[in-house]
Formats: sequence, structure tokens, C-alpha cells
Amino acid sequence: MSDKTIEEKKEFVKEFVNFLKNFGIIGLAIAFVIGNAASKLVTALVTDLINPIVGLA
Repeated sequence: MSDKTIEEKKEFVKEFVNFLKNFGIIGLAIAFVIGNAASKLVTALVTDLINPIVGLA
């Protein structure tokens, strides 16, 4: 690879990291993952705990 190509890649990575910092993309991604896990937890609680108890009544 030429030095120009390496410098272009470094500049691209620098701009990409700057974009991530400016727009808070990492925080958004973390919130999405946590929200997805919480949704699965609530679904499991309702399916395995709440519904059988209500079914007994």
C-alpha cells in the first residue's frame, strides 16, 4: 500500500470516530441493547410467572 492510502484510511477512521462522538451513536446503541434485554426479561416474567398464577384463579 502506498503512504497516501494509509493516510486516507487514518483520516477516514478519525472522521468516523468524530461522527460517533458528536452524535452519541455509542450511547444510542447501548440503550438499544439494554432495551432489548429488558423487553425479553418482561416477556419471560409475564409468560412464565404471571400467566400461570392468573390461570390458577
